[in-house]
Amino acid sequence: MIVEPSSTFPASNPCQVEVLTVRALTHQHLLKGEMCKISLIMWRSSKIERQCRSPGGAETLATIECEDAMYAIRLQLFEMLGNKVDVRATEPQVALIPAVIVTDSTNVHDRMRSEIYVPKGPEHRTALELLGLKESIVRTRTPIRWVHSGAQLANPMTKDSEQQQFHRFFALGQEWKIPLMRSARNRKKDGLDPLEDVPAEPRPSAPS
Repeated sequence: MIVEPSSTFPASNPCQVEVLTVRALTHQHLLKGEMCKISLIMWRSSKIERQCRSPGGAETLATIECEDAMYAIRLQLFEMLGNKVDVRATEPQVALIPAVIVTDSTNVHDRMRSEIYVPKGPEHRTALELLGLKESIVRTRTPIRWVHSGAQLANPMTKDSEQQQFHRFFALGQEWKIPLMRSARNRKKDGLDPLEDVPAEPRPSAPS
């Protein structure tokens, strides 16, 4: 299973943050960088009532919402496969259904990939929620992968200037891949296709 979060952060009105989550089923070979069929389960866009102080805070809330929805779907899939659900011990059962979170937020990705995450920054509540997210993905064995904005399927629903991912996804027969780490800006500068694999470039860590 794959989920992708995306968000908008209107600086003129931080209370109107829009969060989009893409939830789909696919093959585990997606994690190996292979082109795989993507079967969409839900493509949902909604506004959140919380006020955010930064785009990073909005991306964090979008990722938390994605992981929360993914948890429920994985448990449903576990039951649909003929297993009996123990409502007092759902995490080990959820962990048996492979899943991945795909994000274009370096802030969220780098904090989740670090061995020790120390909550910090101007949004203390969001930082603590991110700590809870890290604990959850560790317990449910959920990897998190970074992609450049041109390969993020969730972006067309929150960014009017990025409709090309949506059109290309259907032109490819609803197939997609996770390309190697290289920013959309440098890919465009080098004349590379958004899904083309090239040697990964060093990325700076998220600001502390």
